[in-house]
Amino acid sequence: NAALQTGTTAASNAFSKAFSRFAPDFRAQCTRSALSAFTEDATAAARPASTAEAISSDPSVLDPSAMIGQFIRTATGGGSSMVTSDEMTAMLTIDVPLRELSLVRSETLSNGAFVGVYNVTRDIRFSFQEGGQYAWAFSLIGVESAEDSFETFTVVRTQRTAWQAVFDWLVTFAAGIVCVVVLTSNTRKHHWAWFAAAAVVTVTGIALVPFLTGPLEALFGHWEVIAIINLSLVLICICWALLSELNVFKLQPFAARKQEYYEAYARARFCQAIGNGMPPTLPENQGLVEQFKDMVKPFNPETAFFFPSQLLVGCALATFSFGYLTIQTIGIATTIRKTLQSLLNKVTTQGISMMNLVDRSFYAASNGAELPDAAMVFVTTQLGMVKKWLDSLILGFEVGIWTGCVIAAFITMGALFTTFWDFRRRVLNARRGIYTFRKKDARIYMDTNFMGGFIATTIVGYIIVVLIVTVVMVVIVWDISRELIWSMRSFIFWTLAVPQIINLVQNMFLRKFFFGDDFIRHRPLASIYMFWQCWLSFLAGIASAIVRIALGVVGIVLSMPQMMAACTPAFMNQLVCLDAAYKQYLGAVLVYHTHCNPVVHVAVQRLLALGRERRRQISEGAPQEAVARKSLWRTKRLIILLLVKHPWLSQFRKAAIYEREAKEKVEKKLNKQQKVLVVKHQKPSSDERRLIQAIHSAKMDLATASRAGQSRIKTLEDKLSELRMLPIGSPEAMHLVEAALGAANDSNDGRGAGTGRADAVTGGRSQRSSAVRGTDELHEVGLPAADVPVKTSQVSL
Repeated sequence: NAALQTGTTAASNAFSKAFSRFAPDFRAQCTRSALSAFTEDATAAARPASTAEAISSDPSVLDPSAMIGQFIRTATGGGSSMVTSDEMTAMLTIDVPLRELSLVRSETLSNGAFVGVYNVTRDIRFSFQEGGQYAWAFSLIGVESAEDSFETFTVVRTQRTAWQAVFDWLVTFAAGIVCVVVLTSNTRKHHWAWFAAAAVVTVTGIALVPFLTGPLEALFGHWEVIAIINLSLVLICICWALLSELNVFKLQPFAARKQEYYEAYARARFCQAIGNGMPPTLPENQGLVEQFKDMVKPFNPETAFFFPSQLLVGCALATFSFGYLTIQTIGIATTIRKTLQSLLNKVTTQGISMMNLVDRSFYAASNGAELPDAAMVFVTTQLGMVKKWLDSLILGFEVGIWTGCVIAAFITMGALFTTFWDFRRRVLNARRGIYTFRKKDARIYMDTNFMGGFIATTIVGYIIVVLIVTVVMVVIVWDISRELIWSMRSFIFWTLAVPQIINLVQNMFLRKFFFGDDFIRHRPLASIYMFWQCWLSFLAGIASAIVRIALGVVGIVLSMPQMMAACTPAFMNQLVCLDAAYKQYLGAVLVYHTHCNPVVHVAVQRLLALGRERRRQISEGAPQEAVARKSLWRTKRLIILLLVKHPWLSQFRKAAIYEREAKEKVEKKLNKQQKVLVVKHQKPSSDERRLIQAIHSAKMDLATASRAGQSRIKTLEDKLSELRMLPIGSPEAMHLVEAALGAANDSNDGRGAGTGRADAVTGGRSQRSSAVRGTDELHEVGLPAADVPVKTSQVSL
């Protein structure tokens, strides 16, 4: 004991002499360091080099690699931990009063010392990470336990049995059953029966939640309470819906009110269509204030618009997720200084430990002489530099996280609120036939991913905004990055800023003398100015490119938490839309417009009602023709009113649509035939030549002016189309040609042989005018003129 006391006194004197030469604030920092930091570490040789050791090996230059490594570990760890591979960080600190300690057993040693084993009666909860290493530590009245007092243990998840896993899955599946039952009740009759079944399943789920084993560890051990509260709220809503269906509260269900408002809206729109009333104003023709005022109005018959439950549920879940992330971000912002301060403490501890070692070595070697103050100046200087840099870095992280949290909160809340405005605007425009998006980008099946995509977009967008703002603020606030940018001020000013300023100023004045609105005033001066701008714009364009990158990053940051606009460039969206979240949003808009259109909904219900009434009258004995005639008379009367007021609607009548479709079908068939001829790139076959000559001979015949001649030409053209679909030289093709030519000859014989055109049809020499006329006709159907066997003199003619 005497030797230990003497050594401790000598060490304390050495520390006091070393501390007396420090500045007051640095000395105060050293006195707050742990006592173990002032002892020589025997395992230092086996440890990787730290920042302090880099300082000791090279006092003139600070190696930044260690700082970069610690910086990356701090940033990627989110501020929750910042440790090296050979030490641990305190994750949980508990103050236990003596009344919460119970003595388990006690023992008195031979030297009179008392040894007791105590148990903590408090229920301690902590979220362990699977596979992590942990160890307990104890401190009593400032005296800490030794490092090897408690063994290090590794956390291993307890494996559930097969029966427990099956039971957990069955109980958890009850939530899915509730969803299926409730959603089915919206599309089927007898809603009260479906709601009763859902209530039974919900009560069963509440009763079985405490018996689960796996999920109880989630949400920091509060999953059981949250699940019971959630299911209780679901049960209350189901019971309220059940009582409403049974008309206990004498309230009007939403479905009945929606049908009433839809009918009022459709009636008003129909009266406007056949009368002189003005249609509703488009959202684009209203101011933003008026649009927001109309948006917050309750469901009314003027617009017959309500926000779908899918959008409301997605927004609610996204808001809760956003709130949770905000709380976590605030927690990181409040603990980031403490986390990064440990890095500064390590550097200070290592520096003081080295100073203590040097002072003791010099004291032992010089027989009690003190080490000069100048010998430790390099250490104190480097420690001061590191402390300043790290304090600035800590301040940059604090400012960056707080600023990012505020900016991300405003952007995310604005995106959530603006989504409702944009959804309403797109739907109301679509009702008037104005689509603000391409229909090929909106797919019905993408609507199923809308809610999940809404939540994911909000979460990822908020995190991205916080990270980008934090990085930007760290670069601005941190001394090293700020001084680096300031050292390049001459280059930035003369190379980037000055050319941009000159370019802007000269464009303001010289463009008035050289150029007009759509013409050039002085061509020579404009040419000289063009060459001058070529050099100046290259330098000024660098600044413009940097600004362009900054604007692009800002645009991406602003578009990340929202789904109502594509975050991909416009030129890419013209080719193909690559933003999946945007397509999910468009899918939701299209589904709502298609299935919740008031006019379509009322028309369908009206048609179903008319059909039921017609079947009732027929079942009561009314003549079916009379019922059909009365319905047709009513329909024609309404159609006449619409066509008198809006004649352009005639193009949407059934007969006009059928006529247009038939015409398009014929044109498509002709285009297909011409394409077949062009794609083949080969001369017509002998069979095709015979039919083509027969067609043109028939066209030049004077008798073709009759109806029989026109029918003959039409028959030959049809046979030619059929021939082109058959393989060349096949028996079917030869039989088709013979039959067509035989029918043509029979028609010629029937009206007389005075025309003299039989030789031309059967393969004889054609007359000169016939060959030239046939050449022109073949050009009209897309065949080359060289395919027609004519003489040279005839081609020249």
